[in-house]
Amino acid sequence: MMTTAGDLSIHLEVGGGLDAWLAGLSFSAAIDGSVDLVGDVPCDDGVVWISATGSLVGIGCHSFLELMTTGWILITASGRTAEEEEVVFRSLLYASHHSLVPLQAGDSFEGVHHTVLQIGDAIAVYEGEVTGTVVGGLAPAGTEGTIRLAGSGNFILSGQRMPEANPNDFPLLIPLDDPNLTEAFLQTLDAFFDLPNPLEPVSASRDP
Repeated sequence: MMTTAGDLSIHLEVGGGLDAWLAGLSFSAAIDGSVDLVGDVPCDDGVVWISATGSLVGIGCHSFLELMTTGWILITASGRTAEEEEVVFRSLLYASHHSLVPLQAGDSFEGVHHTVLQIGDAIAVYEGEVTGTVVGGLAPAGTEGTIRLAGSGNFILSGQRMPEANPNDFPLLIPLDDPNLTEAFLQTLDAFFDLPNPLEPVSASRDP
């Protein structure tokens, strides 16, 4: 049985798309996609290697005034360790990038994450940095009446275990009072880290 402690180092390959629309002097977007992740989780008894696949949903926006692209992403994945123990992975990512034009190939994002990892019966909460790069850029994949873009990227999560935190204690560096966050997204987040819990679709449309 694993004892959870130490650093977290997770590599993610993501692919998906977003539905974007112009709202005043900014773009808003609903994000969806898939994720494959592998990584080493140091613990008291050594290092545990994990591999998992899953899905992601989120909210994104780009301000033409601030020249800033920002995103909130929820990731859920399941898999196994090298010893075939079951793994459940949940993460909230908040990342941003300064640019004139949003989401081009080579754009680098950085921010913070809140991650809950369950291996067997052991649950650990981690917080730390997220860094990532848009690999293929976003290309039109449009549907009639909306702007649909598709792309891919690579991200790395690093961090420390928060032994006194519970899964629903979010770091202050993740702004959850931002006006771009919809009620639907916040409702999903409210129960997202209550394991086990399937990922529900999230709408990024503006609440009435």
